[in-house]
Amino acid sequence: MSHAVAVADRPARRHGGHLVLAALAVAAAVAVLATSGRIHPLEARGVAAALAPLADGGTAASGNVAYFGIGTATVHGIQITPMCSSVVLVVPLLLLSAVLALVTRGRRTPRVALALTASVVLVVACNTIRYLGSALALQAWGEQGFDVVHEYAGSLFVIAGFAAAFLLQLGMTLGRSRPARGRGRRSAGREPLPEVAG
Repeated sequence: MSHAVAVADRPARRHGGHLVLAALAVAAAVAVLATSGRIHPLEARGVAAALAPLADGGTAASGNVAYFGIGTATVHGIQITPMCSSVVLVVPLLLLSAVLALVTRGRRTPRVALALTASVVLVVACNTIRYLGSALALQAWGEQGFDVVHEYAGSLFVIAGFAAAFLLQLGMTLGRSRPARGRGRRSAGREPLPEVAG
């Protein structure tokens, strides 16, 4: 008579991946803050490139200023300041990912990394859209249009984008996992009883 015995799954080994991710996230936050002066010119280049097909005239970047309207009667420039830079949005998300990596203790390290990537892309995109809207408003309606879009509508848009990124990061990391197909329910903390087949 043959016997088939169900063997309890061994608990997954927890490696130090969550500690590595947390350390890298904190280090990245510190590095971003320390090199923000070099990041602002990169943002200006990105804004100038994104404005090229949208604004009247040519675009260019010099230092932390994106210029547009080159070749027209009026050339405008938007300066990437420390308070309006994407740096102030990305750093909190990096620190949040470090906390989430430590809280989940390695059970969801890939999720933490993926959620961080998605949230950073979202806030950078939102901030870039604010810059583009501000530039186009400046070109179309002058300083008054710029103030309305950049200071009010644009700021609210970026705040909403950051809140969405924050919730996205929490949801992707802490959301429920779908149970794998083909696996039955197991009693928590108990090993299944042997099954005997004749």
